[in-house]
Amino acid sequence: MHACLPVASPSRPMHRSDETCEILRVCLKDVLGYTEKKLDAISRSLFVALDDDGNELVDALEFLAAMAIVSGMSHEEKIAFVFGVFDFDESGVLTVDETILALRSALSGLCKLSGLDLPPETEVERLAVGAFADAR
Repeated sequence: MHACLPVASPSRPMHRSDETCEILRVCLKDVLGYTEKKLDAISRSLFVALDDDGNELVDALEFLAAMAIVSGMSHEEKIAFVFGVFDFDESGVLTVDETILALRSALSGLCKLSGLDLPPETEVERLAVGAFADAR
């Protein structure tokens, strides 16, 4: 079993409602050309979907991974972005633990946005460990 980071820690920051909504509003304004009112509604809806326990916080890593994946970036840009977010030691490679965290965060954020159930952590770990074993 691999060590798992807690939900909130210095390396796993949380975003408050107003911060997250402002980030979404700024990112979406130029791309979508929506009014401030519409952007407020969209950003609030996204925040509520990601804040599944209602504590007015979202996991920053889930947020970044999920937003990157649903963005209009190319597949290569999405991979590079998510890789950069989770390459904590800036080594240029992801460790097994960083890969597990990246998969878990991305899946968690996407499941919250889509309303689907999150796969068991053991399955996510098995996939990541298997990918490293296959690469050898």
